Amino acid sequence: MTGSRGVPSRRRLAHEEVPEWRFPLYSVPRAMIGHATGRRLAGDWRGACAAAGVEVRLDPDRARADHGGEFADALLDDLHHLVPDLVRWHFPRSHFSPDRGALRSLSVVTLSRPGAGPRLAVLGPDWPQEEPPYLVLDLIGEERTVPVPGASFGGHHPWEDRRHLWDSRRVHETRGRWGGSAGRAPLLEPDGTPRAAEDLPAADPGPGADPATRTEWLHVLGRKPEGRAAAIAAGGPWRVPRDLAAVLAGMSPDHLHPLVRAALAPARPVDGPVGPPPWEPPPPVRVDCGGREHGVALRGGRMSGPHTEQEHLRERSLRALGGGEGGCFAVSEAWRLRRGLPPELEAHRAELFERVRHGDTETVLRYLAAGGDPHVRGEEGETLMHRLLLVDHAVVLPPLLAAGADVDAVAPGGATPLYLAVLYRGDIALVRALLAAGARHERIGDRRNGFGPLADFVRERLAAAWHPERSTFRDAGPWTDLLRDLEEPSGGAP
Repeated sequence: MTGSRGVPSRRRLAHEEVPEWRFPLYSVPRAMIGHATGRRLAGDWRGACAAAGVEVRLDPDRARADHGGEFADALLDDLHHLVPDLVRWHFPRSHFSPDRGALRSLSVVTLSRPGAGPRLAVLGPDWPQEEPPYLVLDLIGEERTVPVPGASFGGHHPWEDRRHLWDSRRVHETRGRWGGSAGRAPLLEPDGTPRAAEDLPAADPGPGADPATRTEWLHVLGRKPEGRAAAIAAGGPWRVPRDLAAVLAGMSPDHLHPLVRAALAPARPVDGPVGPPPWEPPPPVRVDCGGREHGVALRGGRMSGPHTEQEHLRERSLRALGGGEGGCFAVSEAWRLRRGLPPELEAHRAELFERVRHGDTETVLRYLAAGGDPHVRGEEGETLMHRLLLVDHAVVLPPLLAAGADVDAVAPGGATPLYLAVLYRGDIALVRALLAAGARHERIGDRRNGFGPLADFVRERLAAAWHPERSTFRDAGPWTDLLRDLEEPSGGAP
């Protein structure tokens, strides 16, 4: 069963209980997949990585000099067939926030060994809540595959023999690797519809059965307490892959990554867009407003009922004088201040920020175009301005400013958007853009790290060497230039 927005709801299938599943529905936006695919098909592997939020640290020319031409040629061959958005789709997820789809920090996924030398690998974030949630593509030595002692996260995940998870030449093997046959995946019809209970094998189909039927038998047998030993002896039990479990639980195959959809539903016609569904404005919510029922929805830059600007001004004046708000006006204020919302609107507000957390630029644009309030705050009290570092800020900042967003909005801990742009990974282009938009830089920071001028924080970051391989500022030059501008006697904004 699927809701109106395509989000699956858990249920017990008629033919078998589906194992507990977690699916990061918003962690790889449809637009990200589309942009990355376009660059990959154009032969631009670096552009595909950038579109998928994968930072490239390796240098093929340096690899040629260090490890020889044969190694470099094999490396480039793999890079040109890398599907970075598919890597992000399958990348290990955190056990601490499974429903949010957070990337598992300190994870090392090795993709291939191009020759005698280092391995091609994708590295997870350094910290459990690192933002933005970048992946890193690099060449690593054997020492990087050793787990962190005592850590409950991270780990080495070898994908050298699982190329269907990342190599465009091998993705067609996915269905077979998941126990399927030429025409269908196990537990599904060829079009991706879950199989009826009566169509599953009730007895051992024998070694000559097609692979999907054989897998189904191992699954059915393994789910029975008395049959587990027999399933193990027969080559099982079989573990349902996450994507297949999501479809069995009600998700449309059309909302999977296109390459995964092709594996699970080979006969399903393509009659529309494929990929995780885009953000849609919440439908109007009926509230009692002064004895009359009104529909509250996004309109005119706020969550509002059918009221004029003059009525909103009157309510704000009454509130300033100590009066209370009710009806549509209370919901409008709750949407902005993240408390007291009707449950259905709270779910939409949480979804908005969850999508942004995963770099969904298109969601912010759609939200603003639908009349969304630019001052809306997430569960941590942050505004969309604070989350600019997670999306394409060059595209999002202008409409946010045009809608009236506050470039100096303060989060509960005291952080401003400018401070976060320096604190997390250091995006010099975003810092410059915020300064150009008028962001104050004389006193930034938060309660944990203290407050001070922007120049002090830049100076500290330039001097720090927390992670030699993943330093906060990969290129110190632009930051040195910014520091010089900040220290000019004029004292003006750079």
